[in-house]
Amino acid sequence: MIGNISLSALAAAAAECADRDSVTKLFAGFLESCGVRYAFAYRFDSGLKAAADRWTPLYVSFPAEIIDYYRSVRFAETDSLARAAFSSYLPVRFAEIAAGFDQSEARRGLHALFDKYGVKDILAMHVADRPGRGGYIALAYDR
Repeated sequence: MIGNISLSALAAAAAECADRDSVTKLFAGFLESCGVRYAFAYRFDSGLKAAADRWTPLYVSFPAEIIDYYRSVRFAETDSLARAAFSSYLPVRFAEIAAGFDQSEARRGLHALFDKYGVKDILAMHVADRPGRGGYIALAYDR
């Protein structure tokens, strides 16, 4: 595990990268040092429906089966827990808030996939610079 995290230092290091592959490797190394098992980062420029329609993450290391499930059930639009995480301006730990939401069939299917791949908790962070636009990162842990 790393000590203090400086997002400005990470951004500066990314700016020094020559191409997208280099940035992806830098980001993957950063996440690994944080003990993250899987992650995805997404940029929403036109709201949740457009994001669900296109589903093009900036970075993704989740297994394809989980990503395909997210895409097919359109969690960004339909799941109450996902919508709460997408609209929160504070980091959200899914294990902390999951009990407060009804478990839909789609969510039970997703959690079965999480169990299959060893995901125990997810930390999600949403940053919006205006309504309907922003960045979103989800970090999955095996503990």
